[in-house]
Amino acid sequence: MEQTIWLDAWQMHCCGRPFRIGSTVSWRLFEMSSENLSDLLGRDVTVHLRQESHDTEFDRVPYTEAVVTAIGAVHCRYALGEDGYLRAQPGSGVMSTVDSADGYPAAPSDGMEFVGYLVTATCRAPAVSP
Repeated sequence: MEQTIWLDAWQMHCCGRPFRIGSTVSWRLFEMSSENLSDLLGRDVTVHLRQESHDTEFDRVPYTEAVVTAIGAVHCRYALGEDGYLRAQPGSGVMSTVDSADGYPAAPSDGMEFVGYLVTATCRAPAVSP
């Protein structure tokens, strides 16, 4: 079944492995709401799952094998929020199609920060190991 999977930039930087279109990946996948990405990208974005390497339920979720069919690199602008923390600016997100993912895609313009990959993949049955 084809799914859309979110992969946070920090997850890729921490313990992600490079992949490309056509690669078979083995990830632990959790359900995800599309709401935050829709706000960021300013349009309807449907995300089914998120790749996770650090969730408290991590060990209870089996790996799922998936074949990558498309990759979008998502960048956005950040600004200081009222709470004093940097926050992604709604509607500032830009997604560019890429052939491979290594965690360091080129920014589409100055001031844009990489926030993650939107991956389309055909998921198979849970795998035994990564």
